[in-house]
Amino acid sequence: MDRYIRIPLRTERGRRLYYDQIRVTNLKKDIEIFLSIENSLSNISVKDILNLTDYNRKERNNVLKSYEYILNQRDINKDTLKKLYDIRSDKLLDIYSEKNMGKYYREGEVFILKNGSILDCIECMDYNKINEFMDRLFLFIQNSKSEDIENFIDSQIIHFYLYYIHPYFDLNKRTSRMLASWNLINNKNYNYLLIENGLSFNRSKYQRSLYNSRKGNVTDFIELSLSSVQKEMEIHSIINSIKKYRNLSSEQMYMIKIMLNITNSKDIIKLIDRSSLKILKQLLDKNIIIEKNNMNKKLYLNRQLIELDDDVYKKVKIKKISK
Repeated sequence: MDRYIRIPLRTERGRRLYYDQIRVTNLKKDIEIFLSIENSLSNISVKDILNLTDYNRKERNNVLKSYEYILNQRDINKDTLKKLYDIRSDKLLDIYSEKNMGKYYREGEVFILKNGSILDCIECMDYNKINEFMDRLFLFIQNSKSEDIENFIDSQIIHFYLYYIHPYFDLNKRTSRMLASWNLINNKNYNYLLIENGLSFNRSKYQRSLYNSRKGNVTDFIELSLSSVQKEMEIHSIINSIKKYRNLSSEQMYMIKIMLNITNSKDIIKLIDRSSLKILKQLLDKNIIIEKNNMNKKLYLNRQLIELDDDVYKKVKIKKISK
């Protein structure tokens, strides 16, 4: 067995994209096993995606309209993608970006900040080559796999490649994620739409994996996508389980999601404000989050409300968060 899967897409310098299937296989198996025993993901909706993602009001409206568009438009080509971009970017672009857009793509240079510094940046693809590379991407989309997790991997290759081409002045990452979701929807693989939520809690890893994949090895990016979507599936199952016993508002669901994504107790301090403290109190009052009677006042998710295998629960349970 060849260790590397070669993808029929190339970098600007002619290197073919590839990934290490040995590194990816175990993650694929974990997701397949989880989906085989957990059936609460079969009816994931756009509303679920919006409830568990921190969009401001304007962006939320654009995302909702974008999903409405791709749910009713199967064809993915330069005309339909431009329409999607116009919906997704409505009233979010600066004057320069609007003035220098061609019929389909940007007509000017764009630079990416590597480490958030203007002194450390790289120039994106020459805009004269964008049309050629986008046509290659559309061909890949037409021939992409439709089978469950293989389709998810292809969707994340699409995600990366649109970002790599960087056909717009702004909102390239957001449009890339929406294009990946479009491919998933066309193949009825709704479980994996939760990736939109997972990457928002891995922004530094997300950006780093996109940058590291520019030379052609997209293994890091696919691994991050697989691990992120699996965790989101597990969190979604936990929230669904709680909803059987307690009514939850979208704000309460999002707070549970935040707490499940916390890697150490200090992180919650950055997220706490008056409104979130109010939501935490609501969760405590509903006995969804319980407080241990000890000196440190630790908070835990109420295990009695969770109908999940212990091994799954242990991976995503709320850490010992100081109140």
